[in-house]
Amino acid sequence: MKKIVSVLFLRQLKKGYINIDGRFDPTFFKLHTAASFAEAMQLYPNARPMLAFVDFRSLATEAGYLCDLLQDRYPLLPVIAVVGRKPGVGKSCSALLKPPFTPQRILLLSQRVLTTQPSHHILRAGPIEFNRSTSMVTGPRHSQRLSPKLSKLLELFMESPGKVFPRSELIRAVWQPLNCPETLSRTLEVHIYWLRQVIEREPRRPQFLRTVRSVGYQFVIPSGDQSGA
Repeated sequence: MKKIVSVLFLRQLKKGYINIDGRFDPTFFKLHTAASFAEAMQLYPNARPMLAFVDFRSLATEAGYLCDLLQDRYPLLPVIAVVGRKPGVGKSCSALLKPPFTPQRILLLSQRVLTTQPSHHILRAGPIEFNRSTSMVTGPRHSQRLSPKLSKLLELFMESPGKVFPRSELIRAVWQPLNCPETLSRTLEVHIYWLRQVIEREPRRPQFLRTVRSVGYQFVIPSGDQSGA
């Protein structure tokens, strides 16, 4: 089964510019559009994009700044600049999408960027390595392919080591729509238990994925494991 790639697309719909939203093949892409960096950051937790596009045609001089912001906030996220005939782009962009903006051209460029930049798919923290493209995690004891929800949880934790995640934030990010919110707290606990079976040396005495009493969970790398990051 083909993996759908989540894409964050920063662009503004302006008169005179070709809107290319509909040219992203829905069998390959799940598109999340934003007109500003603030809107993009609101979308990010649920979208968990593997790729970003920034439309230099509609965002003009602000686009280069947005590329830099994205790369500063999410250094593992490859950014493709959508440009016109005479591009002027920031140094942070991974590649350029030039006219003609055909679905095939968008698909091929995206595949090339995702294939030639494998490091963007690999998250490492101490002895733990997670491949976002294959959902395969290697822990201190063994390797295992994770389910979509476990993958999303681990990605959240590994992208923000040290951050204390309230239970409500994790539930909103992973379980959408919230059909039975009263039961999801227990569901989250079960998923945390399963995740610890993979990433912990001793799941009953977790070193990496810790419970923060009355709040939620925190992913930390003990000082003795820093060298493996």
